[in-house]
Amino acid sequence: MKQFFDYFHRIDRIWRAIWLIIFAGFITLDIFSPHFFGVTFLKLLGIGLCLVYVAQKYFNDKYLLMAFCFTFVADLLLAVNNTSLFGVFTFAMAQFIHFVRLKNLKKSYVIPIALIITIIFLVVSAFSLYAVVLMGAIYAFFLIANILSALEWYKKSHRKNPAFCALFGFILFACCDLCVACSFFSGIHVLPFALKRLFDFSAWVFYYPSQVLISNSSRLTKKVEIDV
Repeated sequence: MKQFFDYFHRIDRIWRAIWLIIFAGFITLDIFSPHFFGVTFLKLLGIGLCLVYVAQKYFNDKYLLMAFCFTFVADLLLAVNNTSLFGVFTFAMAQFIHFVRLKNLKKSYVIPIALIITIIFLVVSAFSLYAVVLMGAIYAFFLIANILSALEWYKKSHRKNPAFCALFGFILFACCDLCVACSFFSGIHVLPFALKRLFDFSAWVFYYPSQVLISNSSRLTKKVEIDV
């Protein structure tokens, strides 16, 4: 753990400050003014800046950059409509792309699998009443696969810091999704409705740090260093 904190201490002071300010900002606003539009704006800004960070620091890691592009688009879609089927599909594609980079999947497999996921999306969106659930299942499959892949990488890697970021980033991602699921069940009164606000709040407490960690999980050794 000390090695991990030493690693983050070496990251640009400006980026560390940005992450902390955005996190503290939307957490504070979410507690005291949950319906203020600035809460959503800060959350989306935070994810957008994670994409900028990846583009700046790991521009050679095309899969990591692509995954964050899909993640940002998914967040935009779900900010407009939190049950957006296309938003869930986009998140599933982001998880798949993370899976590709974590497993070093052969390029010959990437396009066929991506096409299969897209065809499933088109079919279920046209014919199934449970399209969101089915796409959510695909998303969950790749998220679990990414946790296991990151764990395998962490155990075998000599570069522990990026592997650590991947492992705990995806674990926090899963914690976020658990909160989202609990919020849904609270909304339909399977769980106490009074807890829905807590679940919604907790989801982003887990989600934003997960994206910061994952943005530092490139498997490539080449990194652009900018001293600040």
